[in-house]
Amino acid sequence: MSVSPRTWTLLGEHGCSTVLGPQLGPFHRVEVVELEPLLDLLELFVEPIDCRLDHHGSCQQHGWLDEGRCYQALMKDLLREHGRLT
Repeated sequence: MSVSPRTWTLLGEHGCSTVLGPQLGPFHRVEVVELEPLLDLLELFVEPIDCRLDHHGSCQQHGWLDEGRCYQALMKDLLREHGRLT
């Protein structure tokens, strides 16, 4: 199983993997046993419409007003890296 270090950090211990998003920091971790079910779930929630950023960099299309990239853009990048989205 490979995960892009640019987007996610993969740490293995006792056969279980920890996927840690860089925007979450070291104290928010999601434990997953397999990456495929997570990708399946992301495919259900990804929207086909691209982000529409305003002059502050907030995504008006998906209502993402926080700092950093829109959650939809992050999901699409991860799905593309694993050949699930073209």
